[in-house]
Amino acid sequence: MYEDSKGNLWVATTGQLYLKPDGKDFIIPEFSLPNITSIAEDGHGNIWLATEDSGLHKVSLRDKLKPIKQYSTQNSSLPSNNIDKIVIQENHLWIATTQGSILKMDFNSETMKDFSSSCGMTGQSILGMKHDRNTLWILTNRQLTAYDIQSDRYIHYSNSDESVQINSFKKDVIDLFNGKLYAGGHGGFVSMASSKFPSKKINSNPVIITDIKVSNNSFFFNPQRQSKDLSTRSVWLESEDNNLEIFFSALQFTATSRIRYAYKMDGVDKEWVYTETGNRSAFYNKIPKGYHTFKVRSTDEYGYWKDDVTELRIYKKPAWYETWWAYGTYITLTILILYSIMFYYLHRVRQSDQVRFQKELTKTKLEYFTHISHELLTPLTTISCVADNLKETKVSPQEDVHILKSNVLRLKRLIQQVLDFRKVENDSFVLTPTYGNISSFIREIYHTGIRPIIEKKNLHFSLHLEEKDIWGYMDFDKIDKVLYNILSNAAKYTPADKKVELNVSTLQKDNFRFLRIEVQDEGIGIDQKEISKIFTPFYVNKTAYAPQSNGVGLSLTKKLVTLHKGGIQVESNIGEGSRFTVLIPIDRNYYPEIKDIIETSKMPSTVPNEAIEETEGKEGTILLVDDNEEFLLLMKRKLAIHYNVLTATNGRKALEIVRAEDVDLMVSDYMMPEMDGIELCETMKQDINTSHIPVLMLTAKNSVEDQVKCFNAGANGYLTKPFDMKMLNARIDNLMRANQKRQEKFRVDTEINVVALEYQSTDEQFLERAIECIEHHLIETEFDIDTFASELSVSKSTLNRKMKAMTGLSPVEFIRNIRLKHACTLLKRPFINVSEVAYAVGFSNPKYFTKCFKKEFDVTPTEYQKKEEEK
Repeated sequence: MYEDSKGNLWVATTGQLYLKPDGKDFIIPEFSLPNITSIAEDGHGNIWLATEDSGLHKVSLRDKLKPIKQYSTQNSSLPSNNIDKIVIQENHLWIATTQGSILKMDFNSETMKDFSSSCGMTGQSILGMKHDRNTLWILTNRQLTAYDIQSDRYIHYSNSDESVQINSFKKDVIDLFNGKLYAGGHGGFVSMASSKFPSKKINSNPVIITDIKVSNNSFFFNPQRQSKDLSTRSVWLESEDNNLEIFFSALQFTATSRIRYAYKMDGVDKEWVYTETGNRSAFYNKIPKGYHTFKVRSTDEYGYWKDDVTELRIYKKPAWYETWWAYGTYITLTILILYSIMFYYLHRVRQSDQVRFQKELTKTKLEYFTHISHELLTPLTTISCVADNLKETKVSPQEDVHILKSNVLRLKRLIQQVLDFRKVENDSFVLTPTYGNISSFIREIYHTGIRPIIEKKNLHFSLHLEEKDIWGYMDFDKIDKVLYNILSNAAKYTPADKKVELNVSTLQKDNFRFLRIEVQDEGIGIDQKEISKIFTPFYVNKTAYAPQSNGVGLSLTKKLVTLHKGGIQVESNIGEGSRFTVLIPIDRNYYPEIKDIIETSKMPSTVPNEAIEETEGKEGTILLVDDNEEFLLLMKRKLAIHYNVLTATNGRKALEIVRAEDVDLMVSDYMMPEMDGIELCETMKQDINTSHIPVLMLTAKNSVEDQVKCFNAGANGYLTKPFDMKMLNARIDNLMRANQKRQEKFRVDTEINVVALEYQSTDEQFLERAIECIEHHLIETEFDIDTFASELSVSKSTLNRKMKAMTGLSPVEFIRNIRLKHACTLLKRPFINVSEVAYAVGFSNPKYFTKCFKKEFDVTPTEYQKKEEEK
């Protein structure tokens, strides 16, 4: 119940709020506001209502009773919606929650600040709250607290004070009357002046250390500790001393419950530690070794902190394991342990590196022999096919002879390279310098060995000889290998229409005559990080794949130049090309042993390839993919008799061709630059535009794993090198006939059974989607190719290409074939005529339907219906 400044009486019950205006009857507000716990009025005549569960409410009674605003945890800083007491002090509202929090709200800014710790509240249930001038009185179960708002200090009054004889107070039994505060509890009430805070500090005695205990043994009463001079306020502790407890007191015997203490130990406590009421001791379990200062201070009975701080010097001796010599021992042992661990670790790393090196070497050698096998088998296949061709034609065209000689020479060099590398590894190579014409020798190497490679890649080659005839001493056989490896390497990594230059000159160095061979190309270049590795045995640059590279040529070149007492240097930049420079001594006095002069002989030059004229009446289009252009040309000549033949030198170019041309079958090599055969096959089989094209793989790899890899990629066949040309023709014919039989079976079968035709999964799904699309529009006579291609999400050209390849039918014929297959199903039903069937499958003219049915299945609809009835 509350009476405001206008004489209005406010009555709050657990269920409703009632208002009795002055001189009038009770009225019930239009809004519902139950569980009101406290009522207060501000200076503007607004009424503030506290509730148990909905926070704080502000209402007005100017024109009529109406709510103004609600304050809760959702729209304000209230920690809880359960408010117990409210008190208004000028332009502020003091709020007490059931959880024991005290908040102060500013009416102007509507901000709230927590004053719980400032008022000395520690979560006690608040029974009552009153305000008198600058003092806020807070009543809890065991004590009465006076909080001075101006000085921000508080005083607790409880039964520990001589003037208070009440053990517990009662709820809401608190009031102000005639400048005094009255609070009631069990056994009576207390009365005290409403303002007892002095305006300044009262001088009193400093805090005194009353006792010091270690493991509950007092310093003052322990004979072993009596020698310690406590008068100097210093204490020495042994290393094993723990559980230190320091007792202190302000030696004030009145209002002792209102005196508070704070202590701090340097090196242990970061901030001052404030004790609870009645506690006058500090406890430390373990103190670090060394010097520490313990400080303690207190307040007077009115809450003012005294300026005097009492200090106690404490020194704790280090334990034996904390002395300087102990730490020295720790450091020494740590260094020894770390050294042992590092030694053991490095030993294991070296062993692991050796094992890994051996594994890597074994793997590299296996890769080398795989590459060299591929390189050997490809020329063998070429020679075998040329031999078959010569056997069949019984004539020897100059071009076939050239191909034979070129591949025989290549085989010879590959085999000789393996043998030479073995000799170098075993240090069994012997230098045999002879006297000869070096200029003529270099020209011969170009025409017999390098020129075919240069012309095949359409490179611009230039040879510059400083002297027309350079004579000198050197091992011509070994320099032949050196020059061939460097020039062939330049040709491999130089794109078409770029330059390769060979510059040969002589120079004087240390009174000896040297031959300087410089090979400059405009190729892809070498990364600076890779230059130091290119002369490593079996090294192949993974980032710059080149055909016919096995990782031995440059390694052998380096060792042969070193054996020849010369040197080789490399200069290169990515995208700008490379320059290889070789210096070889050619003076007689530079070599201890001289043999007879050996004259070299020239080999016949290559014959340019001639275009192969295609014949008419071809059985289909075949795409040949191989990085060996001679092998590619030979295959084209053999297959062009029966098929239209397209060629590509790598997988990327092949992919461009199959997407642009109508290809019936592709024959691809396994190992190729840019994109190998496996990646090419996988890409094609995953692309709806090319997934229908059969793929036959050719490779020198004949292991089961390699065959499984090919078939997993989607290949339809696998042929290992070297192979007989008849075998290749047989495999191609078999794949082409199988596709034709599948097309014929689909066309003449009266039922739709895609699974039985054994298409690959991608093509099978495409065909099923196409059939479902037609079935969806079965009765629509206007259904055309544009709608058909749009619903399948393909272009009309792609649709036409796939339908022709898979079924042998154009899209229009395919739609008609599916309609007629459904007509066969309907004709099996009893009591249905031909006209009904024709209209049901999308034919607008029964006569035209009969004509198409007869053409497709060689029987009329009526004859087909009678046959089905007789079964």
